[in-house]
Amino acid sequence: MRPAPFKEKYEHSAPSGVSLVSSRHSSDEYSTEGETVVFGMNKEVLYKMPIFIGRRKVFLSPNGSVIVLDGSVYFGDGLLRTPDITKDEVVSSIYLNGKTWKDIHHATDLNDGKAIESNGCEFGGGWLSRKDYISDLKADWCRNVLIYKMNNGNGNDQEIELPPDHD
Repeated sequence: MRPAPFKEKYEHSAPSGVSLVSSRHSSDEYSTEGETVVFGMNKEVLYKMPIFIGRRKVFLSPNGSVIVLDGSVYFGDGLLRTPDITKDEVVSSIYLNGKTWKDIHHATDLNDGKAIESNGCEFGGGWLSRKDYISDLKADWCRNVLIYKMNNGNGNDQEIELPPDHD
């Protein structure tokens, strides 16, 4: 399964007015190399990160210090890898002031240590529809948690702590 070419730039804003711009450095439309710049409420540069976010879903804290990137750079939050390709896939990454704070793994952090069980509906190249396993993700900045709505049989939502510095 081949992804569509990337746009040159991806932009995201939080309700507070902070924003980010992620640009790829190469003219190659499939390149994942680039830079992400986070801007404060007054459009001042808060920090830069040497990564290109691509199609990942973005959650940006009210002050811009915390970024959650959910999904893969190529397919966003739409697909997961089968367990024979990736045993404990990183589904989200949390950054604090531009540095990795924590990676969230499907088996370890969200599914009681159990690998993804294929439901037999695989796409070419070993991909599964993520909505069959994780139906939604929300960031609750007031409670300081990420809330994953799970479709793992037990119906339990999983909460993952966020860094405290995001007011």
